[in-house]
Amino acid sequence: MKRIITIISISLILVTIFAPISFAGSWKLILTDPKDSKMEADIESISFKEDEQFFYIKFESYTNWNLYDQNGALVIYFDMKSGNQYGDATNILIVTEYKPGEYACGFYDIKTDKTTQCETDFKHSVSTGVVKIPLDAMRNRFVKFSFLCVLGSTVKNKFVGFDYCPDIGKGMEKFRSRNCPAKPSLEVNKTTIELGNSRNNKVLSDKFELFNNGEGSLDVDIKTSANFIKVEPSKFSVKEFDFENVNVEVNLQGLPPNEYQEKITINSNGGNSTIVVVFEVLKEPELYFDPIEIDFGTVAIGEKKVQVVKIGNKNKGPIKVRLVTDVNWITFSKIDFENDSEEIKLTTNTKKLSPGEYSGKLKIFSNGGNGEISLKIKVIYPFSLNKELIDFGKIFSNNLATEPQTIVLKNNLDYSIIVETDIDVTWIKIKETKFEVLSKEEKKIEISVDLSQIGNNYKVYTGKITFSALDLKIDLKIQIEIVEAPPKLLATIEGNAKAIEGEVVIGEKFEKKIIIKNTGGGILKGKAYILEKNSPIKLSEINFIIKSGVENELLLSLDSSNLKPCMVNNTLILDSNGGKVEIPISIKVNPKPPIIITLKIGSTEAYAGGKIVILDAPPYIKKGTTFVPLRFISEAFGAKVEWQNIGKGRVLIKFKDKEIILDIGSTNAFINKKLYTLLAPPEIVNGRTFVPVRFISEGLGAKVKWIAQTQEVVITLDQ
Repeated sequence: MKRIITIISISLILVTIFAPISFAGSWKLILTDPKDSKMEADIESISFKEDEQFFYIKFESYTNWNLYDQNGALVIYFDMKSGNQYGDATNILIVTEYKPGEYACGFYDIKTDKTTQCETDFKHSVSTGVVKIPLDAMRNRFVKFSFLCVLGSTVKNKFVGFDYCPDIGKGMEKFRSRNCPAKPSLEVNKTTIELGNSRNNKVLSDKFELFNNGEGSLDVDIKTSANFIKVEPSKFSVKEFDFENVNVEVNLQGLPPNEYQEKITINSNGGNSTIVVVFEVLKEPELYFDPIEIDFGTVAIGEKKVQVVKIGNKNKGPIKVRLVTDVNWITFSKIDFENDSEEIKLTTNTKKLSPGEYSGKLKIFSNGGNGEISLKIKVIYPFSLNKELIDFGKIFSNNLATEPQTIVLKNNLDYSIIVETDIDVTWIKIKETKFEVLSKEEKKIEISVDLSQIGNNYKVYTGKITFSALDLKIDLKIQIEIVEAPPKLLATIEGNAKAIEGEVVIGEKFEKKIIIKNTGGGILKGKAYILEKNSPIKLSEINFIIKSGVENELLLSLDSSNLKPCMVNNTLILDSNGGKVEIPISIKVNPKPPIIITLKIGSTEAYAGGKIVILDAPPYIKKGTTFVPLRFISEAFGAKVEWQNIGKGRVLIKFKDKEIILDIGSTNAFINKKLYTLLAPPEIVNGRTFVPVRFISEGLGAKVKWIAQTQEVVITLDQ
């Protein structure tokens, strides 16, 4: 069934929309089937007819040929040997509906793996469908066969049959065409057998197939034009519509080199046929190669140079070759082959060689003779350095600045090279880690050290830079000694300011970072404090211990939540064994800005604190009162809202020392338990609570301004 899925795919590729099929002659009813399908379509009958060019199949359904909705297909298995098992089928016909009302049909030859496109006349909702198959698509042109028709569907890449004709257990239906010969008829699948070429110690073989395309037994007698050609079997009978494979062997032993054309003659009581056998006997191989000497010239260590040797047979046909060398500085693209000729690439491998001149041999062994090629090479360093060591000397920890040093790298070759570098420690720096050096160029390379990458130990530090090009590596050693210096205090204010200055709004927190660093050596020990005690200014830490080159972060903060508008002045003292620093402090505490809320009647866009807010529902005016969503107005003020299930619902709004009580649907309201009468009561609209904006705002201490021209409400609340 997997083959069916493949054929369905092929038939869809062959999709073409045809005009309705036209034909002459009358239909012959071949098979009927009961109404038993599990699909919408249901096979009722199958009829055949034929003419000189085509074979026609008509399918009748009890319903229609709607295959598309169920991913269905109509399949016929053909067995040209008239067998009884569909598993032995030689051909398969597939009909699919790839779009509603559009069908495709493919006729597949299992033996040749060839698919022939067939015309169809199917309609989505019509019970009759016709397929038109070219006679040339089948070997015996449909004169006699057995068949089984299956209506099924492709489910999870498996073809499942739902309606069989004939039904399961009845085998395959037999069919004999009116064009079937009444006597044996010979058919041969080849007219020529081409065996290629070989030498006279070989045996060449092939086969061909005979088919009895008529009635009765076909008696066959096969003869050859030469005694070195054998066929097996040579005398046999082929039953009606059966096949026979005939093996052909040609023994070249003793045949002189030449081109041969012989014949196989097939005689039978169903006709005669001739097959031409073509082959060539080759001469013995004779080795040739070019050049006879290879000089790789001057090659840098690690450089790869390639030379090509052509090795082959002077005569026609393959030669068997094996290559051997007595040197270790070349590699072959192939060490052996059997072919007419090959171009062998020889590649230098000088990675392990020292500078000097080298020579050797490439030896060629073959079944057509032996030979050897002389090899020469001169090896040099591709580049060199003018120094082996750079010593930066002694560096004190309180003055880590060093001057870069320069080396010279020389390219010894007559072409450019790419040099790459690898540094084994992080504190050695060069500007370029990969660079090009031109032919014979002397390139200056600046080398520096980043002492911030070195630890706090006072010792001699060593590292190396490895320069690589063409597989050559040269190491340059780097050395520096760090000497301890006394500690030194350096304090830096965030933003590189000279004093700690700034402003803060009541309720907010002022923070400033001070970086304390030991720019000297040893251990910096000290303490931090505020000059005037009982100050609202706080420090993240008091005592500090800092190693050389290390920095600590000190955070100075002022919490203005409990302050009134004022100016806070003081001094930060940093006192240590590496010096003392005094930093002035001046922080202005400002009052909170008023909260300004802007609402527009009918708009869901509002502004609170200068930011746009999208409301769940727009404000509206009712009975001269502007209503807004409770959630928005309470969140904008920062008030707390509590809901109580009293009456239709009670809302408690608490803000600072104010408490407002509103009842849904009631005009009675309370501010700090004092009764007020509303012009319009709070209400719930579409699940949201709306309250009078002026009453709520003024009740919480805000000022409300109505702008009639723009239909806007502006609320201002001092904090």
